Amino acid sequence: GKFLDGLLLEGQMAPILFILVAFPCTIVAVGLAVWHIYRHLVNYTEPTYQRYIVRIIFMVP
Repeated sequence: GKFLDGLLLEGQMAPILFILVAFPCTIVAVGLAVWHIYRHLVNYTEPTYQRYIVRIIFMVP
């Protein structure tokens, strides 16, 4: 509505909207990456493959 139009038209307010969207996405991505790394290390049954998988997942945070 009117509030969003003001945010998108005013050059100084638009970055705030982007931050409000990007910050939660970043928190979720880092949380999921940490959780996946933890699960791979707890269930470390295929070291040959999981070593590389953990390295790839670690690129997110």
